[in-house]
Amino acid sequence: MANYVIGDIQGCFDEYSQLLNKIKFNSKKDFVWLTGDLINRGPSSLSVLRHVYLNRSSIKIVLGNHDLHFLAVYHGVRKLNKFDTLNDLLNSQDIDILARWLTKQPLVRNIRVGKKEFIMVHAGFPKSASKKLLIEVSREIKKALKKNPKKTLKMIFARKSNNKKLLKDKKSLKDWVDWLTRVRAVDENEVMDLNFKGKKSELKHKFKAWFSYDLKIMKKHRSIIFGHWAALEGKTNIERIHALDTGCVWNKKLTAMRLEDGRKFSVNKIN
Repeated sequence: MANYVIGDIQGCFDEYSQLLNKIKFNSKKDFVWLTGDLINRGPSSLSVLRHVYLNRSSIKIVLGNHDLHFLAVYHGVRKLNKFDTLNDLLNSQDIDILARWLTKQPLVRNIRVGKKEFIMVHAGFPKSASKKLLIEVSREIKKALKKNPKKTLKMIFARKSNNKKLLKDKKSLKDWVDWLTRVRAVDENEVMDLNFKGKKSELKHKFKAWFSYDLKIMKKHRSIIFGHWAALEGKTNIERIHALDTGCVWNKKLTAMRLEDGRKFSVNKIN
């Protein structure tokens, strides 16, 4: 039995299949954890989502921003943009089943492998966040999406963060979803620059990578796993903080990491 985390697939089904073969994934004894953004921008979103759904007992995910965008389109909250590659999924016969399942997925996972503990999110979280708070936030967002997905998605994709506070920490539901699925650059006061998409070396002024601060959650020797930031090319240069989006959809690689020993496996984009 082994546990593997795979970075952003974004509809790259052929590379995903090749990577599963490379790690010799056995759905009867192994577990795969996905960092979100399963779909969109790549050519085969439907194939990816169907495979994950059919193997949902051994493949676990967190939601990413592209997954939430798809749900917003499905529920009529957003429209497709010119870069989306979601038509095969939106026109599929099993769209309702897949969308309902996706709506029920969390934004945070707490993974334990032996004595090791990992926190997995798609993008990031505030330096002040505790494990307990992140789990509570994920639970509340999941509950809101299940109860009223359309209303919740409208709040998530509102232009301004004017909806009610999610918990007692002063952040709204939209704020928290932005942290967990969109953040890269933040300042000392936990203000996000959600427009930044470049390399860590290109950060300017008061902004740093969200994981560059002294994170409260790291104090008990936990490790962090995230995707989303392809420009990092899988490197944070910080022990126990693992970036796994290696830009497959941008003609680079799809990467998996085995949690038992930290070994990484990659496949190149198939052109």
